[in-house]
Amino acid sequence: MTVGNTMKISGTRSGAVAALAGLCLSVTCMAASAQGTSPAQSANMPISKIADSLADDYAVQQMQRLEKLGDRDSLIAAVLIGLPNAADGAPAKGHAQVLQKLVSAFPEDPLALYTAALICQTQTQPCAKAGYQERLLKVAPDNVIHHLVRPNGGKPSAAQVQLAAAAGKADSHFIALVGIVRKALADQPAAEGAGALAGSKELALILRQNEVDAVPWPKLAPTTETCSVKLAANPAQNPSLHADCLVVGLALFIDEGQSMVARSFGGSIIRRFAPGTQSAAEAVAFRRQYVWMSEAPNPATTAAKEQLDEDEVQYGEWEAFQRHAERSGMKREPPAGWAPKDPDLLLLPEERSTKPAGN
Repeated sequence: MTVGNTMKISGTRSGAVAALAGLCLSVTCMAASAQGTSPAQSANMPISKIADSLADDYAVQQMQRLEKLGDRDSLIAAVLIGLPNAADGAPAKGHAQVLQKLVSAFPEDPLALYTAALICQTQTQPCAKAGYQERLLKVAPDNVIHHLVRPNGGKPSAAQVQLAAAAGKADSHFIALVGIVRKALADQPAAEGAGALAGSKELALILRQNEVDAVPWPKLAPTTETCSVKLAANPAQNPSLHADCLVVGLALFIDEGQSMVARSFGGSIIRRFAPGTQSAAEAVAFRRQYVWMSEAPNPATTAAKEQLDEDEVQYGEWEAFQRHAERSGMKREPPAGWAPKDPDLLLLPEERSTKPAGN
């Protein structure tokens, strides 16, 4: 990669796609490497590494700037940007207070409350304030994903899956959040401490792009613990939960927030709980195209990455990646007879061949 590659806590775009049965998709698989090295200490350091070293300072500065603006979108952007830059890191200083300010200022706003519940779900440490999901569900219960963003990535109960199924639609709000962060950081300079690169538009753009890439997805793996492979294979074990899981899977597969992770988890649930159906066939086709699209090269420049980000906000994540592949010389659909180098990538995890020990 020649563009920045900062990754935030697990549950983000980077971490979640990497966890999708071992398949990484292009820019979505950027890995964390920020170590806090001063640019002045490494004059020959690539600009992407300089951006990584400045990520924490940039996040703090932008979070504080946006908090002062006080409007809903600025506060949403502030709390998303203030998330930690490493899996074992801590949020930016003052993050909990900014999050509480968002919820207090907009106590009836579904997107504000969803952002708070999402952040609470992706955190490994206990949330500073409890009850964000409960408040969200009182305001907006008609969204499958609202019922699934359990604090600290908790597994939803059968009763909670039932409520999720009754909600009807699924909307991860993913594109909305990406657009908010992207707009909030438009035309912002590089972080203080960039030294001679303080006025670099390239560095500022990479820092912004890294924050856009770090907008978290909802964690959906806990839902597949309730909607398990074992339950899918034995509907009689709990017929009502089996039916609810399928409804949830169908809703996730057409996520209105256009998250590829939501579609992927939904497709896997459909393939398990309704094998042989038209819906399962559509999920298989999506998976095949997903694997094919993973062969598209990463954007080679910040300008190419900027185009991808613009398309994502305008058209949705999946459409944006298809457009990127076309610009790279690929067709959207794999040719007839195409198969990946690892055929297991087209299969559900439980269908894959057993790997020898040590491989």
